[in-house]
Amino acid sequence: MKLGSRIPGSIEILSGLEEGDLIVTEGVQKLRTGQPVNIVTKEQLKVKNNVDF
Repeated sequence: MKLGSRIPGSIEILSGLEEGDLIVTEGVQKLRTGQPVNIVTKEQLKVKNNVDF
């Protein structure tokens, strides 16, 4: 990936991602190479936590 501007809480991605690619948006500091991950959508979180986004 080629990164662009960085501000607290955001990083601009200039290239290297395609439509449909999945990215980690929370808990990145706990992620390790080869570690399995669970994909959770906002809708699933909303139902689990009964919260509106």
